[in-house]
Amino acid sequence: LKFITPARLIVLARSALRAIALDDSEDASGSADVPEVTAFDVRPDAVVAGTADGRIVMLSPSLIQLSTTSVCRKAVRILRFIPHADRLAFSCTDPVAGIAGYAPAERRLTITDTFATRGLTRVAPDLSGRYIVVADESNTAYVYDTLTRLMSHYDGNAGQPNFVSAPTPEFDHVLIGDVNGTIRVWDHP
Repeated sequence: LKFITPARLIVLARSALRAIALDDSEDASGSADVPEVTAFDVRPDAVVAGTADGRIVMLSPSLIQLSTTSVCRKAVRILRFIPHADRLAFSCTDPVAGIAGYAPAERRLTITDTFATRGLTRVAPDLSGRYIVVADESNTAYVYDTLTRLMSHYDGNAGQPNFVSAPTPEFDHVLIGDVNGTIRVWDHP
């Protein structure tokens, strides 16, 4: 369940994505049958779904399929739109994460970057859209810079990272919290 606008939400029910209008100001409700959805994300102008066979499917707000591409050998685990960009971050159940771009005029999804990880991976863009924070099953956290396309590794955490915060204009450091409750402050590369 995710809100695409304040008056419209997208629900995943039995492998079908459904758009539900909460008031009369929105278009009628609709649905899209995308087989074996494992993850999805929304923004006001698009919906994206990841599937058990490793595909990403881009849909319009009314759930019309626009594009699809394979990004994983196994299932897509996490999908997140990157703010202020026609890109999204993804991770797979196989040890891969990456960035995919979407060209709306061409209705085309393309993989722009991938990186190997160790085990299941969590990815999350920061609010600016510049950084993608990555944490996997190791004691290492990563920050991917979407402008420079460089990945920074932060080794030496006491435990598996369960929180990673990218630098902001107000705080130019990386914060990493681990499963033991330790929070470390790292210099930005």
